Amino acid sequence: MAKPPGLVQRGRIWYLRKRVPNDLVGRYGRREIPISLETDDYDTALPLFHAEMAKLEAEFSAIRRRRDLFAGVATSDLPQDVLNVTEEEAVAIARALVKERISDPESKRTAREYLPEAVSDIRDEMSADVGDLLDPDSLAADQRVQSAAVSALRRNGYSVLDRQRVDARLLEMVRRALAAAGRIELARFDGDFSDDPRDAAFADLCEDDLSRVAVARKPNISVSSAIDLFWDRVISLEPKAAKTEAKYRAIFEVIKRFFGADTPAATITREQCFAFRDAVARLPPNYAKKKGAPPPDASIDEIIEYARQNDLPAMSYGTQAIYVALMVRLFTWASNERMTKDLVVTDIKPRGKRPAKHELRGAFSAEQLAAIFDAPIYRGCKDDKLGFATPGPNIIKKSRYWLPLLGLFTGMREGEILSLTADNVLISETGTAYIDLSKRKGKNAYSRREVPLHSVLLQAGFLKFVEEQRNSENGALFPDVKKGADGTQTAIFSKRFGTFLKACGIKDIDTAACFHMFRHTLKDGLDRGHVPENYIEAIQGWSRKMKTSRSYGQGFEADTLKPWIEKLVLPKFDLSHITGRTCMAEY
Repeated sequence: MAKPPGLVQRGRIWYLRKRVPNDLVGRYGRREIPISLETDDYDTALPLFHAEMAKLEAEFSAIRRRRDLFAGVATSDLPQDVLNVTEEEAVAIARALVKERISDPESKRTAREYLPEAVSDIRDEMSADVGDLLDPDSLAADQRVQSAAVSALRRNGYSVLDRQRVDARLLEMVRRALAAAGRIELARFDGDFSDDPRDAAFADLCEDDLSRVAVARKPNISVSSAIDLFWDRVISLEPKAAKTEAKYRAIFEVIKRFFGADTPAATITREQCFAFRDAVARLPPNYAKKKGAPPPDASIDEIIEYARQNDLPAMSYGTQAIYVALMVRLFTWASNERMTKDLVVTDIKPRGKRPAKHELRGAFSAEQLAAIFDAPIYRGCKDDKLGFATPGPNIIKKSRYWLPLLGLFTGMREGEILSLTADNVLISETGTAYIDLSKRKGKNAYSRREVPLHSVLLQAGFLKFVEEQRNSENGALFPDVKKGADGTQTAIFSKRFGTFLKACGIKDIDTAACFHMFRHTLKDGLDRGHVPENYIEAIQGWSRKMKTSRSYGQGFEADTLKPWIEKLVLPKFDLSHITGRTCMAEY
């Protein structure tokens, strides 16, 4: 089979090179997109190439759909490529610009206020500026005029969006205004304060020029269109996991539903924003998944009433905070873009009560760890599907078995573990077995790291399991966990683990218990082992931005971190049936 076009090799690494369609070059700002496939093996690169190519084609299609959608909306609802003004407006804005320029004290300085040897150069410079403005071929003057026009529009209440061009009629008037102001300043420099602009358009300047024309011509952009623009220009450029993107989209749908998709953004008030905050405080979590839930097009009030009738709890403070934060970000951006009128949305906080520190998600206790690792999945079960909690003869080492162990003894995030392949598990030249996350995209820059394998994992046979999985699809360690509707494996495994905790008797007592608590448990254990904070941060992939010096360097290697992770001190519970020995420090 021939190598597909666009699959190229640089050095030893395979890359995808995709030409940007001509109609999208302006959107991307380049004509070609290179993507490293991070492998030197052709057979591995080929499926990755096709997957990335499919993503790019889908992205191109989405951009075109969004563009076509905008093209089909009424012109009053979307920003135009060119901001048009009437002739009367152009004259009024230009006259206001001249008045502003010649009212500046600096414009009234005469030659006597400068050193004699500098006067000639200053006069020549001022004269050259006016000459540039009168030269239709001067590129420097064109840029100066465009900048002055945009500034003048914004000062006078007009909305000029990013990359929006200004009406040629206004540009010509601004050019004349700058030239007229320049002539007046030059004459003043030589002692002539008659203020003759030598352009009839700027004679008899008065205070109320702008009051005679409509100066608040803000585009009538709807809330729905504002959200689309905000996503395209801001949110889409921020790195985020697929799960986070899905969550953000769902929240913006709630915002759209609350304020009204077709409601002009300019009419939104601060009181409405507070009302949104209050409504969010009464919304139930995951209501759509519950029996008898309102239909997808139900109003926010209908959902709140459904929650009241069924006595459903409200969303957590943390979730409410995300809703409120995105609403604040949206309308702050819209205000900066002049889509709203003097809308200040700062200092709007969630209505819910911030949980006390002791109420936040904590670590697993000794009793909980004992219940987890004494479960049939580790002692012997019927199977690792519906019979995972039923005692039986089988110990099946798949995702249910390994993820809790890896979570506890590496502190890795659930998604990081699920996406591992056999190639991610390496042994250094000095014999340290570790998981290499240094080349993978993660939650933050510090997620890229080397995680040494604790001796308990080695004694439990993790390296043997890795070798057995090398022949699985793409060498995936946990192909038994399929991707959920949001495109992630965590969507499926999180539910499985919740069911597992319930079977262990943990979820009924601690409803907040979840897989992420293993990270807290490891952190507490490393603290008990007196491991320095910088090593803990490196092991768990936490941001080190509290000190400037910590933002430099590539992080610690597994060989350096290995002795520190072995200092882990956990609550006392039995693992001998898993490791064959009890050698771990306990308290």
